[in-house]
Amino acid sequence: RYQPDSAERAFKAVLERSPDDPTALNNYGMLLVRVQRPAEGEALLSRGLAADSGRSSFYVNLSTALVAQRKLDEAGRVIDALERNVPAAADAATALRIERFGAAGQRDSARRLSEAELAVATDPRNRANLLFGLSAIAATEGRVADADRRLRESEAAEVVRGRPGQALDAALVRA
Repeated sequence: RYQPDSAERAFKAVLERSPDDPTALNNYGMLLVRVQRPAEGEALLSRGLAADSGRSSFYVNLSTALVAQRKLDEAGRVIDALERNVPAAADAATALRIERFGAAGQRDSARRLSEAELAVATDPRNRANLLFGLSAIAATEGRVADADRRLRESEAAEVVRGRPGQALDAALVRA
């Protein structure tokens, strides 16, 4: 059972003993974002990023915290830094750009970037995520048939990657 209060107490205890523990900073920061306290999460994630700029999770989660606060320009700078400092995280940077476009209401830009990435994506996980995002965009725009088609494609990509449970989640969204 998910218990954010006890998790928060545990993270605070770890950070009292080891204030720069990167795992605690990252996980506690994301917990705060999830419980609708993104400014507090941003502070922890920024500390973690300052301590370890080679860890992609700090960039990803900091961008998420910034988007949650509608700090879209700052999120864009974090995404740029992710691409510069952790080149292996290119797929994550693209996903964050798509999320940022969506938060800004720029669905056309989100769709174009998703479709361009989908055309070259070979990793089943990346393909599934892109297809799921395209499904959400289509649903938001009232294109139900396209949303359903993309969701089915996402399910198929999840099965290919051996994650039929995630495909089931997608099927439940469609239902």
